Amino acid sequence: MFNRKMISLVICILLLTGMVTGCIGQQAEPQEGRVGEGEKVEVPQELTLASNMEFMGIDPGSLNFRGGLLTSLIYEGLVSLGTGNVLNPALAESWEMSLDGKVWTFRLREGVLFHDGTSFDSEDVKFTAEWNAEHGFKVWWKGLNKVEAIDEHTVKFVFDIPRFTFDSELALTENFIMSSTTPLDEKCVVQEAIGTGPFKLSSWSSERIELERNNDYWSEKPKLERVVAVAIPDSETRVIALEAREVDAIWTRGMFAAIPRLKANPALEMHRELSVSTGVLYMGTDREPFDDLYVRKAINHMINREDIVTHLLDGYVVEAKYMFSPAFGEFVNRDARNLAYDPEQAKQLLKDAGFEDQDNDGILERNGKCFHIALTYDVALPDHRLIAEYLQHEFQKAGIKMDLNPVELALMREMKGTGEFDLLLSSQWFIPHNEPANHYRQYFHSTEGRFRFLDDPEVDALIDQLDATGDRAERLKLHHKLQKEILERAPVVYLYNHYSALFTRGTVNNFEAPVHSRKIWYSLKNVYMRGE
Repeated sequence: MFNRKMISLVICILLLTGMVTGCIGQQAEPQEGRVGEGEKVEVPQELTLASNMEFMGIDPGSLNFRGGLLTSLIYEGLVSLGTGNVLNPALAESWEMSLDGKVWTFRLREGVLFHDGTSFDSEDVKFTAEWNAEHGFKVWWKGLNKVEAIDEHTVKFVFDIPRFTFDSELALTENFIMSSTTPLDEKCVVQEAIGTGPFKLSSWSSERIELERNNDYWSEKPKLERVVAVAIPDSETRVIALEAREVDAIWTRGMFAAIPRLKANPALEMHRELSVSTGVLYMGTDREPFDDLYVRKAINHMINREDIVTHLLDGYVVEAKYMFSPAFGEFVNRDARNLAYDPEQAKQLLKDAGFEDQDNDGILERNGKCFHIALTYDVALPDHRLIAEYLQHEFQKAGIKMDLNPVELALMREMKGTGEFDLLLSSQWFIPHNEPANHYRQYFHSTEGRFRFLDDPEVDALIDQLDATGDRAERLKLHHKLQKEILERAPVVYLYNHYSALFTRGTVNNFEAPVHSRKIWYSLKNVYMRGE
């Protein structure tokens, strides 16, 4: 297979050598803008975006989580998650699953070229899957037994366990397809980004990534000729860069305080879409006092979500009424609602849990010990600081002393995994699919999850049953039952559902905000620039 690919590459180079003018002729026509009376100028089809992080790798997973969310411009998946959370064909034209969910067969699209000129086929899928199972996000490849390249355009995945959401997992950007010609170092770290996407990686460093249009793209070619991503970790600096025309687009994650200022700027345009992400307050359920159901329910009743949404975050989120965002559609149990704001009920629950102000100092005590806790949050997110300060004030009124503990994201992730915290402000993870099935196991299964916020045999059994059930109607019933049971145990306060909110300069056309944060910049494949 490698020899065949090398031959293809040589042929492609020879063809390109003799057909340069033809390739140039296929490029999108540049847009025009007026600069004076009767005078026209071509508008460069180049866009610069600001990333909130430095770029730390070029494989699909790194470009997703540590590379400014650029994966979907360079690589593509077998399956694509489209509008309405519908799975659509991408590099695979069709696929089927065995009745037991253990065997998945994909029929691949023909005539697709990688950025190095080699043809896409089943060996590339096999290479990517095996690399991911060993070096990537292993949770999505749980139970993989083998990958078989049946023929050039048919590939089979065989699992030891049922994997009824595997097609959805293949739509995740970290599982997008790399060429089997991808060079790896001695630690199997990807050294060159070779995908099939609408843009090719032309250069990269930790501070800057440059992409150029893939003129051999199998689908509709991008209108942009060049995309530049610059790392600007500081949120205020990103805003200034957009205002000063140094960049054309920014994502406002964690920057809600800046949104009114940006929205008031007539030179900018806001793009937003209700996302699958939810802001949550996790409780350390294996430590006092959060091992007490009365306390957990009291915390849920103490928090006025409407205040947070309306007064702190200026309405650019919506109140969380359910365990999951409405963006998940039918998977959301709308009969299982979050506990409502009720400070009197919270006060009674705390009393039932044994907490009273025994010395009239304004702080509740139980067994001679003050109700004194800490709230951990990501120091890089200004909106989390606002929420933390608000909660500190509200908890103080309820007789609970709260310290604020702003930490770097890496430490917060570590604390979340070990459970060494009282309260932790974060967002839901493990829900990037069109179906949020994996989230239950990762958060609420007592033995197998990455985070264990419940230790309950009944919940464990429901999660196991969901993972072993293929019938869609039965899966929906189990989703709804799980949400009801988890909310009754109140291990989490679901605060608000995020919008994916981005701002672009008015010269950017056809930009769309996505439902899923992994595809923040995906619509750049359809964007073009026009004159001011």
